Amino acid sequence: QTNDNLEDATASDLNVLSTKTKIAETAHLLAQLSPEEKIVWASSTKEEANKYFTNGRYQEAMQLYVQCLAAADFSASRSNGDNQSNKSNNIDALVLPVVCNLAACSIQLKDWKKAASFCNQALALRPQCAKALYRRGIALLEIDEYDAALESWDTLNKLLSVDVVMPLSEQESLRIPGLIRQAKLGKQRQREHAKRQQLSLQKAFSSSPTKKSKNKESSVESTVELMSLREILSYIYFSILNFFANLLTGWKSPTKKMNSKQE
Repeated sequence: QTNDNLEDATASDLNVLSTKTKIAETAHLLAQLSPEEKIVWASSTKEEANKYFTNGRYQEAMQLYVQCLAAADFSASRSNGDNQSNKSNNIDALVLPVVCNLAACSIQLKDWKKAASFCNQALALRPQCAKALYRRGIALLEIDEYDAALESWDTLNKLLSVDVVMPLSEQESLRIPGLIRQAKLGKQRQREHAKRQQLSLQKAFSSSPTKKSKNKESSVESTVELMSLREILSYIYFSILNFFANLLTGWKSPTKKMNSKQE
C-alpha cells in the first residue's frame, strides 16, 4: 500500500516527504551533539544554504534552512544562570537570520503569503528586525495589501540605528523610496477602481426606474402614432372605395339611359 501511495504521489508530495525525512534525520543527529556543536553544525549548514540561494536554487536552500532551525537549542536547564543569554544568542545568531532567509527564498519563488508569514515570525522574535520589515513590505505589495506594506516600511524608517536588528544593505535601503511610490500608486488605483465600481452600481440602480418610465412613455407615444396612422389609412381606404363606387355608378347610369332609349 505504501508503494502504491508513492507511485501516485506528485513531485511536490515527494519533495515534502524528502524534506520531512531529512529533518527527522537531522534531529536524530543533533540529539547526540552538545549545544555548542549544534551551533557549529547549523552555521556550516546555513553557509551551504546561502550558496544554494546565490546560485538560484531556492528550494534546496529552503530545505537546508529548515534543517538549521532544528539546531536551535532552548532546552538548557532553567537552573543555569546563562539560560536566557543562550536563548538570545540562538535567536540572533541562528533563528532570526534563517527565518529571514526563508522569507527571501519565498520571495524569489513568488510565494508572497509564505514570505509574509516568515517575516511575521521573525518580527515576533525581534520587532526591530529591519530585513523582516523590508521583506514583509515587498510580499504585501505583491498581493495588493498596500496599506500594510506602507506600514512596514514606515515602521522601518522610524527605527533608530541603535535599535536595528539585521540592518539593510545599501542596495536594499535605496530601493525603499521606489517601493513606497509603487505602493502609493497601487493604493490610488485601487481607490479609483472602487469609486468606479460604486458609481456604476449607483448608476445602474438609479437609472432603471427612469428607463422603465421612458419605455412606458415611448410605448404610449408609439401607440398614439399607430392609432393615428390607422385612422389616416382607414380614411384613405374608405375615400378610395367611395371614389370607385361613384365611378362605377357614373358608368352604369349612361348605359341605363341608352337602354331606355332603345326600348
